[in-house]
Parts: sequence; C-alpha cells; structure tokens
Amino acid sequence: MAAGRKFCDVAPQACAIVWSSQRKIRWFHGSPTFAHFIEVGNEINVDSVAYRTYEGKPLPGEMEEVPAEAWIKSSWLKEDAAVSEQTVPMPSYDGCLSLIWVRRPIEDRTTAEDELLRELNPDDFTLRRKRWPRQFRDPSDD
Repeated sequence: MAAGRKFCDVAPQACAIVWSSQRKIRWFHGSPTFAHFIEVGNEINVDSVAYRTYEGKPLPGEMEEVPAEAWIKSSWLKEDAAVSEQTVPMPSYDGCLSLIWVRRPIEDRTTAEDELLRELNPDDFTLRRKRWPRQFRDPSDD
C-alpha cells in the first residue's frame, strides 16, 4: 500500500491507487495529475477487475481496460471512456489493491481557457462594440 501511494506521488501519469475491502471502496490516493473523483464508500462496480476478486474469479496478470465509470464518478465522462486497471487480491484482509491508470482523455468538459475564449468577442475591442462598460455609456441611453 505504501509503495502504491508513493508511486502515485511521483508518477507523471494520471493514476490512482484504490484500497477496497468487503466489496467497498475504503480510500484512494491519486497522482498530482489525477483530476478525477473516486467515491469512497461505494460498492465495487461489477465492471471492474476488483469485482472479480470478490467473486473468486481468475484475474489477469496485467492491466486490463475497464469502463471509466466502473471507478470514476463524473457527469463529463465520454461515452466510450476507459481506464486501465490492475488489481492485487489480499484475501487475508478481505480486500484488494487496485491501480487505476488514465491513459487517454476520458472527460469531455470545457476548460477554463475555452470559457474565456468563448466570452471574448473581437468586436468588443473596436468602436463597433454593441455593449459599453457602464462608466463609458451615454446616460441618455438609459
């Protein structure tokens, strides 16, 4: 667990380590570039590799792609968003440790930069502007 947390602390990629026990997410720790939310207290999603641990099913020996919504809660998720997951079972603790890796963009949200660009109108910087700041308007226009 400590190695997983430290890996996330230094990883340049967007990733998170998730501890689950008794089929519930107990905590997660994301890398500095992991800008997503994993809801602590939720049941493990049936589409996750971790779910197979609790079902006693065989696990892949390497990372496997799963739907992003199996782990990440966001209204901005793309329809086909996927993350990579590798899970290590820890039956002595009735739990498992999962590494979640975001390899490509999974959300479709506008950035703050996009919002600023949308607000700017080139005509607002000329004499043809339609709206003037209050202190420059002619009071007779009111």
